[in-house]
Amino acid sequence: MSLTPSAIYGQSIDKQRIAIAGRSQSFIFDLVTFTLKKFNQQFDFVLGDENRVTNAPILVWQMGDVNAHSLDFQHHILLISPVSPSYEEVFWQEKLADATPKGGIIIYDATDPQAKKIGSKGRSDLQSIPYEIFKHERVNNQTILVSSTNEKFTVPFSTPEELKCLSATRELLKKIGISSSQFYQAMITFKK
Repeated sequence: MSLTPSAIYGQSIDKQRIAIAGRSQSFIFDLVTFTLKKFNQQFDFVLGDENRVTNAPILVWQMGDVNAHSLDFQHHILLISPVSPSYEEVFWQEKLADATPKGGIIIYDATDPQAKKIGSKGRSDLQSIPYEIFKHERVNNQTILVSSTNEKFTVPFSTPEELKCLSATRELLKKIGISSSQFYQAMITFKK
């Protein structure tokens, strides 16, 4: 059964609420939830008409179309992947970003003009985190992620969009207690 954003909020007042928006939201949602499942982290989710709201400490929502009702979710963390340049989409994404509470977090695609404009808007009372394409190498038609300590991990991803989604996922997971080691372990085993 599909829940309204205000109903979702009402059932998740004590949870850390994460909203994933933009054109890459589906893939990022899959990466995030795959990683949380892999490490037995309890989480709830909202994905279209499918949802699970239990007593888990985190709720991840793949937002779908953002509109006035989306603001009722009252997220703590907002991840903005590339944004359609339509006036309506930009307007509601900006409203969603403006609804991020004091102490909240906005993670945004710094390579997408609309997401960058929304995410980098001066909001001194919250954390704004840009992401770009994940540092990587291509060797023998394989993609190898390069960590900040120069460790290398072969992953089943290759397109620039997928590599940006990995970067977005990494930034989000850092904020909810998933270590670098766990992130890389999950990404090398992810099945598309």
